Amino acid sequence: MQYKTIILELIRQNEPLHDRLRSNRSLLATADRLAAQLKADHETYLNQMVTQEPAASRPAVSQQAFEMAIKEAEEQLTAMTPAEVTVPGAASMSAASGRKTAPGE
Repeated sequence: MQYKTIILELIRQNEPLHDRLRSNRSLLATADRLAAQLKADHETYLNQMVTQEPAASRPAVSQQAFEMAIKEAEEQLTAMTPAEVTVPGAASMSAASGRKTAPGE
């Protein structure tokens, strides 16, 4: 799965954010950081959901976990402030402070 490609597309959909990242030359670093976070979130949700429903179809659970991780990435990108755009790691640090929980927890 190409997490970085997905993140880059989400960034492109937010034109003001995309422009800020390009103008301060942090598009690639931000995309790398957010792609790593997307992958980690997907894996976290997947592991939690598999633990909760071990008999569930692995591909279906993986898809649901991926959709949850994408939604979270979209929300994070929408909420990014100019400071988070210019300070390396700020966005991932604020996201890392929240605990991921699967539905029903």
